Amino acid sequence: MTDMTAEAERGDIEPTLRDVDDSDAELRAALEKDRQRAQQIRRNASATYRALEGWQSVGSEEDWLKVCADSQEQYESGQFLLERLGATRYLDPKLMVTLLSLRQRLIAEWGITTAAEAMLVDLAVLNYYHALRVQGWIGDLALHIEHEFFGQDALAG
Repeated sequence: MTDMTAEAERGDIEPTLRDVDDSDAELRAALEKDRQRAQQIRRNASATYRALEGWQSVGSEEDWLKVCADSQEQYESGQFLLERLGATRYLDPKLMVTLLSLRQRLIAEWGITTAAEAMLVDLAVLNYYHALRVQGWIGDLALHIEHEFFGQDALAG
């Protein structure tokens, strides 16, 4: 006779429950919860594999370690943040240098050492950047409105 418990634990067979008392219902609920959890883990593993499968430049563990080291260096230098602003080739170099300088000064002045603190500094710099962008839009819109209302160049004295 085979050991059914060992086979069930390995996943070779599905355990069957025949009694309907409370302890069996609890066991069934626990098994269902475990089954759902295992299914979610399989889905997450598949999604992770699909995400990593297309990485052409990461073909080995050494390549992965290089990507990790480069990414950490870019994050610590602020390059990662600036690249994530989008449209990097169109962004004003003076603005980018100012944002990078502000980020580095905040990190130095506040003695930032943890990842959470670094993320908060990045969020502060991003919000400052977005405030400047919105203020620029407001100024540009004001120029257009003045031109429309007064029929002349708003910048002319």
